[in-house]
Formats: sequence, structure tokens, C-alpha cells
Amino acid sequence: MKKILLIVALLICVIGVVGLVIDSSKAADAILNGENNEPDEQKTMNEDVQAVQALFEESLEASNEENSEKYVALLIPKARKNTQKELENFFDEYTVKNTLQSFKLLKHDGEHLLAEARVKSVKLDKSTDKYKDHIATSNVTFVKINGEWLIEMTTMIHTQFLE
Repeated sequence: MKKILLIVALLICVIGVVGLVIDSSKAADAILNGENNEPDEQKTMNEDVQAVQALFEESLEASNEENSEKYVALLIPKARKNTQKELENFFDEYTVKNTLQSFKLLKHDGEHLLAEARVKSVKLDKSTDKYKDHIATSNVTFVKINGEWLIEMTTMIHTQFLE
């Protein structure tokens, strides 16, 4: 009797494993064929995170190029005028290289997205000691306006000065 129960249990396990293999095989075929079984909401969120990360990287690139016009075009309209003046003053005084070290989604709510960015900033012009090399961690708020993601606000939450 124990032998029969053991054989039945083993048979059930084998059938379960075969079912998992077949299901996994179908999922692998779907991926290879370019089919996407990802739920629409998750797919949209992933696309939004990729879009805002690219936007943030573009803002760092504009800053590295000292291109204030390119930089402010990535901001919400009401922040552009004052930010451009501040950037131009900064670029006149310092030459800095910014490098994105990490970018992490904190919250996504349809037309708003909050991310944490960690950026290393190194002064290229060593003629002044006023600017200190550092790694800054900031919360960056993005908003979608007329179908386009823009930077709404950046809040520094931690700064680590480098030696």
C-alpha cells in the first residue's frame, strides 16, 4: 500500500514538473517571438521610468556642456527663467563634470514620478577652492505636461564631500 501511495505521489510530482516545463517553454517562446505579456500598467510605468531617467541624464549632459538653454528646456515652464540666470552665473564661475551613479524609482502616480538620483560632481577647473567635489543624493520630481515628462523640482537629501 505504501508503495502505491509513493508511486502516485511521484506521478503527481512528475506531472507537475512537466506542466511547469511546458508553461516555461511557452513563456520563453513568447519572449523570443517578441510578444510581451507584461501588464499594460507595469509596461507604462517601466517606459515612464526609462523616459525620466533619460531626461535626467540629458539634464546632466546639458550641465556638463554648460548649455543653460538646453538644461532649462527640460524643466517645467515656471522654473525656467530663474534657473537659467542661476545656471549662467554658475557656469561663469565653475567648470564641473556631473556623472550619474544611480537612479531609482521611489513613487509613480500617473502624471507624477519621484526618483532618487545619485550624482558625482567633480570640479574640472582647479584654480578655485570654492567648489568642493561631492556626491549628491537628491529626490527629483517629474511631471508629465502635454504628454512630455519635465523636471519639476530637485531636492538635495544628502551630500558627501570628496577629499
